[in-house]
Amino acid sequence: MTFAGVISVALFALTFGSGDSQVTKSLCVDATLSLIDRQSFTADLNNFAVEMYKISTLQQQNDRTDSVFSPASIAFALGIVLQGADGVTRAEIKAALVPNIDNIMLSASFDQLLSALNSATNQYELSTANKLYIKQGFELLSSFEERVVNCFHTTSETMDVSDPEATTQQVNSWVEEQTKSKITNLISPAIVTPYLRLLIVNAIYFKGEWATPFTTQHGANTAKNTFTGIDGRRKETDFMSMTNNFLFVQDSSTSVLGIPYKNDELHMFLFLPTNPAGFADFEASLTSAKLSKLMDAAKNTRVQVMIPKFTTKSEYPLKNVLTAAGMKTMFDPMLANLTAISSSSTGDKLFVGEAKHKAFIEVNEKGTEAAAATFVAIMTLSAAINQPTIFFANRPFVFAIRHASSGAIVFM
Repeated sequence: MTFAGVISVALFALTFGSGDSQVTKSLCVDATLSLIDRQSFTADLNNFAVEMYKISTLQQQNDRTDSVFSPASIAFALGIVLQGADGVTRAEIKAALVPNIDNIMLSASFDQLLSALNSATNQYELSTANKLYIKQGFELLSSFEERVVNCFHTTSETMDVSDPEATTQQVNSWVEEQTKSKITNLISPAIVTPYLRLLIVNAIYFKGEWATPFTTQHGANTAKNTFTGIDGRRKETDFMSMTNNFLFVQDSSTSVLGIPYKNDELHMFLFLPTNPAGFADFEASLTSAKLSKLMDAAKNTRVQVMIPKFTTKSEYPLKNVLTAAGMKTMFDPMLANLTAISSSSTGDKLFVGEAKHKAFIEVNEKGTEAAAATFVAIMTLSAAINQPTIFFANRPFVFAIRHASSGAIVFM
């Protein structure tokens, strides 16, 4: 089954645009976000979501599997990196993530989206959190720290990079707590080296019940049927079925179904190419504008629905994906400009050493549970400069004795 990734994009498309438009934190921006500001921010983030989907599927073209990701989680982590970036690095991140948002409105836009996502409700669970893990003794610029704390709702802790196991447990325990144990082992001890200065971590969790569950008075309304994968292989799968009123629209190439969760504030949209062999063409033509147009056009319609139950987990090393999206210099130790994170007086030349994303989704008769987490590791070259390179010949090797002036190898 290969529509799980599309589902994640659709969920994100609906998460922003409601809530109080007044920004109360003067540190973020002493202004009011207009409807146009909010729509531009939503459009930018949804463009980013579709771009991430297309790049990631292209990179796994020869090994396609079911996939899920949270563009929201990745965007929040990158938004924090953006607060610490300058010069070309900042321009690249902004161009890929939020190209149409004025700099002065950036922090306010993220602040309002985070507030909207974390609004309390007894109809469903939806929460997201950001955290900084700061190397002991590493000082953040107060301007950076204040922005990410106030506008990105970020908390922070120190970490001891001399104890990789303890730091790994520290970070992973927080992620597990935020995601109800759906995301585990986000980081490994290999990340925690003397070069590590800062970990930026986001976690997001969602659990919602369908407005009308796929059940009858006798239990689950589920039966076996055949699902044809993107590679043409057929697999017997549990399908949920129901006839009811749903949001629905169909054009010449795509059928779109919107299934509401309780409270009608969130929907899962499924995009099904009309041509059974047309999934590749659908992906190639996919744009944020196309998704939004289809979702906006969906009307209340009586539909007989048959969709598969599924559970999917995905893991994405983000360096290649983000580089392909245009964010190149932040990964380059010599070109990265993250000077707005920490004072240059520390002597640290900062860059993004690694970034990774993990996600989970389960769709069943009752509803949906989904979670994701992202980390970005900010590292430095200074530790590498001060530490000796290790050459430990504890395995087979080749030797050569070379005559310097002639260049001749005399023994080997």
